[in-house]
Amino acid sequence: MTEHISMKTLQVLLIGEHLRNRLHAEEDPVMIHDRRYRLRTFSCCFVGRELVDWLIKNSEANSRTGAAHCMNILLENSVIHHVCDEHHFKDEMLFYRFRRDDDTVVRNPDHAVIYKGCDIYHRVKNENNLIKLRPCHDFMHRSCFTGLELVDWLIQNGDVSHRDQAVLLGRELLDQGIIKHDEFHFRDENIFYLFMIDKVVNKKMIYALGIVDEKITCSPRNFKQRNFLPFSSQRSSPVPFRKEKQEENIPSDNQTSPESSDFFPSSGRLNQSPGPVIMREIRPEELLNPNGLFISKNIRVKSDAVGFGFVVRGASPVHVQTVDPKGPAAAAGLKVGMYLKSVNGKNVLYWTHREVAQEMLRGQNITNLVVVTHRRVAH
Repeated sequence: MTEHISMKTLQVLLIGEHLRNRLHAEEDPVMIHDRRYRLRTFSCCFVGRELVDWLIKNSEANSRTGAAHCMNILLENSVIHHVCDEHHFKDEMLFYRFRRDDDTVVRNPDHAVIYKGCDIYHRVKNENNLIKLRPCHDFMHRSCFTGLELVDWLIQNGDVSHRDQAVLLGRELLDQGIIKHDEFHFRDENIFYLFMIDKVVNKKMIYALGIVDEKITCSPRNFKQRNFLPFSSQRSSPVPFRKEKQEENIPSDNQTSPESSDFFPSSGRLNQSPGPVIMREIRPEELLNPNGLFISKNIRVKSDAVGFGFVVRGASPVHVQTVDPKGPAAAAGLKVGMYLKSVNGKNVLYWTHREVAQEMLRGQNITNLVVVTHRRVAH
């Protein structure tokens, strides 16, 4: 089993990276450039007061205090810093810099994949021919792309040299929550995926960071930070725009079981209709309702030399994101989309995926799960 950075940290990193790209593209006025102070040049930086002005002008915050609070969250998560590391973020004539711009960013494999995914997202968006509105059965999905198209794009733009490398990169992006599909791992096929950073760019920064920011005055009493739900920790329903006529006798990709041999990426180019990308949000109370749509199931997983063979994501409730079809979890009956109710006898419905991962590791090579799944899936 693999443990990743928290969903909240991921969301802050994506917000910060999107802001960085916007500021670098800003030309009226230029926000990020070299600046001089007391005969010293500070490269590639911005001014705290000017950025607060920009955030309010672009409706990312309602007040100067709220804007400063947003930037301090980015600073505390090592997205930005004062050029001399002497101040928190202040609405003053002080210089700040994105850590990616001076190569002081935290170096670990998870962050490297996240930043790579952000770079790919912004380059793809600028080309405006890969991510678009697409029909799927009775729905139209916003801002989707297919695995096959992304693999082609990565090769054409020199990010990878062959398709197997592109598939491995796609897996890493999905495991870190940069791209999403609720049923399949990344595959070099005609299956729809979604860049989760789109969930960030469509919100005000204050809302994406969970800040209640009132516009009336700049008093610190007029804003507070709330616990925000990570954008990809839950499942949300597809939004129907209009009915689409689909060709008959085209097999649905949903007919492929997570246990089948082609669950993980392959080089095949199947002409299948992609399944839904996002499902509706689920609350713990729904899983506990004895008369509801969900039923419980006991699963005992014994790890092999590699691990348990599955990845969990989310919080309240935690769900199974991917399952290795040849691993011990798949052999025990664990499936993608199941929710974890209990781990080793402990109720985990309101836990985070990180807490669940730690509890499983305490059980050494055996973990006893109580999972919750939809009745129709169970049958």
